Amino acid sequence: ISKDQITDLQENFSKTSLVDGTRIYIVDGIDTASSQAQNSLLKFIEEPINNTPTIGIFIATELSNVVSTIISRCSLVHFKALSNDSLFNMIEDKDDLDKSLACIISNNINEIKELINSDNFIKCRELFLELISLRKPKDGVIYFINNNSFFSKDNNLDMLFKWLIAF
Repeated sequence: ISKDQITDLQENFSKTSLVDGTRIYIVDGIDTASSQAQNSLLKFIEEPINNTPTIGIFIATELSNVVSTIISRCSLVHFKALSNDSLFNMIEDKDDLDKSLACIISNNINEIKELINSDNFIKCRELFLELISLRKPKDGVIYFINNNSFFSKDNNLDMLFKWLIAF
């Protein structure tokens, strides 16, 4: 989220509404906003335009990435993550192994659906199955040498490690 997007939000809220009542805005991913955007939003929170009753809803997955002054001016509502069983049952047209592996990587059903169909996921799954079937420690060294180019990009090594930890 950029400062320009927050400026656009402020501009839209500065206009007179044709409907009376409270105005609501939602910022999904406030934790991904730049510090300039968050500071601009803080000013908007502290100094509402037109004295119109306004409610802001901020959605974050990493609260530690949100400026503390914004947090101090909000009421926090925490939602539990979906259980792996719930996520597992939401994934269609995939085998149980793919579903289980995808649920280890993310707790976001949209991310899972995108990930599970990606070439990286498919290749990493194949390499994971190959790794857990190795019998000798020296085979592991050869395995990583042979697959170094794959694991050096796109968080593939992170995916493999998460699976190994779960395994």
